[in-house]
Amino acid sequence: MAPAYVRAACAAAAAAAFLAVCCSAGALVATKLARPRPSPHAAPPTPPRRRAAAPRRFAGAAGTSPPLLPPSPSLPSPRGSPRRRRPSAGCNSLACCPTGLYNQGWDGYRLADMLQSRYQRHTAAGAAYHLKHFPRSLVARFLRHYKAPSRPGAAGSDGYERVTRRRCHRGANLSSFPLLTASCAAPGVPPHLQCCAYARPVPALVDLLRREPARRPLRPPAAAVHVRAGEVIELSPCRVEQMLSRYTRFARACRKGGAPVWTGTACMAQPAVEFVMPLPHFARVARAARRRNLSRVVLVAGSALRLVGGFAKSCEYLARVAAFLERQGLAVSFRLGHAPDDDLRFFTRAAAFFPAGGAYSRYAGEVAAAFGVDVLKLSNRSVPPIAEVKHLRRQYLRYIC
Repeated sequence: MAPAYVRAACAAAAAAAFLAVCCSAGALVATKLARPRPSPHAAPPTPPRRRAAAPRRFAGAAGTSPPLLPPSPSLPSPRGSPRRRRPSAGCNSLACCPTGLYNQGWDGYRLADMLQSRYQRHTAAGAAYHLKHFPRSLVARFLRHYKAPSRPGAAGSDGYERVTRRRCHRGANLSSFPLLTASCAAPGVPPHLQCCAYARPVPALVDLLRREPARRPLRPPAAAVHVRAGEVIELSPCRVEQMLSRYTRFARACRKGGAPVWTGTACMAQPAVEFVMPLPHFARVARAARRRNLSRVVLVAGSALRLVGGFAKSCEYLARVAAFLERQGLAVSFRLGHAPDDDLRFFTRAAAFFPAGGAYSRYAGEVAAAFGVDVLKLSNRSVPPIAEVKHLRRQYLRYIC
């Protein structure tokens, strides 16, 4: 048994510990009682703000940049709405021509055909296709806002009334489709059905572009040269040397399964158009540029069709044209594979514009002229159908290439 003094010391220590615990509990109860009780009608207290964590520093070597985070996956488009197409980035160098000539995201976009051809607007790749896949394009805006009157005596859309005073206009290319022309001009057909259902293309395009933000002219001043490339070169039986030496012509109907077919009356009955310009045309371009004190030209080309065989002939043609213009003392740059609408806007900023063959280039020249651009006028003739000149069959074939 422990001595009496040891037992007394242990009892004193236990009493002190018990007293300390009681004091702590009493202080805690007093603190809680001293706090004001929240009213049942008061708003809930806001949680305390957490301190923002400091950004992690890249622990790489000196002079190196932190690695890029992977891009977040794009959300799928809602059901029923068309997927928004990514605009064509394009390229500005001949080195990227084999892949950069294609207008990425604009496959099947046909600005000129939708503006001028009532027949083309009713095809599978016509107006409905463009409204669905290119809702913000110039074609879609034209189809939505420049409609002609739907019945005799009625008013057209705001855009139609703004750009034209005539009730309607007859399409210039309806003569190529006798059945359509006969149905439009048949007796008893109302006047609003005898003509196109939209405003005239050039005033409508000018009105659309003027309603956009103003664009500054190119600095330094340059001449824009439209070069028709793509299927009219790749699918043509003519060699690049033939296309550069003289005017050649191409008929879209003269191909089958992606390959050119130049036999048969069905092909020969189609009119052929001068799309590709030879070197004498570019000699005129060089002389006209020098007369206008322009030392720089921009070759603009693109293809809205992705061809399986690629664009080898088109790239060779562009390289030969650029070399010819450089020998004429001009600085040559490229604008390849951009969106057709952006190319049209680019032409309105140039100091001069030199169109190629085809309806798109013709419309681009007329629109650029409306914006004060100096445009070199060119004819866009077509070979008459072989049914009218059967005795010229051999000469016709020889003239194409």
